[in-house]
Amino acid sequence: EEKASRVYELLLSSVSPFQLMAGKIIGICGVGFTLMALWIGGGLVAAQLQGIGGLVTGAQLGLFVTYYLLGFVLIASLMVAVGSACNTLKEAQNMMAPVSLLLALPLLVSLLIMKEPNGSFATSASFFPPWTPFLMMARIAAVPGPPAWQVVASILMLIVGTYIAVRFAARVFRVGILMYGKPPSLGEVFRWMREGS
Repeated sequence: EEKASRVYELLLSSVSPFQLMAGKIIGICGVGFTLMALWIGGGLVAAQLQGIGGLVTGAQLGLFVTYYLLGFVLIASLMVAVGSACNTLKEAQNMMAPVSLLLALPLLVSLLIMKEPNGSFATSASFFPPWTPFLMMARIAAVPGPPAWQVVASILMLIVGTYIAVRFAARVFRVGILMYGKPPSLGEVFRWMREGS
């Protein structure tokens, strides 16, 4: 919508493309985090009133916040890249299909994860950055939970994945935000990513 109304052209006269992209991601992340904080707060109050408040530990909440923030930035970066490359909502929906499928797969395999949270499939799948926030929190809530080294390693992998996603999105955003006309092909988007600095 902002692209169609040419608002970006005015905004880019004051800030760099990366600053504009980062501002959008931080703003959306802030809204999402506020909603999540309200849901967590309500859930903790309800758990205390039911006498089951001890089921969630402070460490689990800290890990949840870490995974949530890193995962949100990673996914929002992919969304921003898709949005900046498209001219209309219909084009964006078509290009979002691969990203949506990627994000839906953890839900499809969640039953396998719940049956064997420390099995080889669950362990290896939880190190794939787009799936890490979903699968690691499911594994952390299971008894027994994953070893501490897997938690640390998954967070490090998620940090690396988020960094790569932000770099990718910044390169696509820089070119795509001012492109109008026919929608780019997937090959063109990858070319923007390679040629970006």
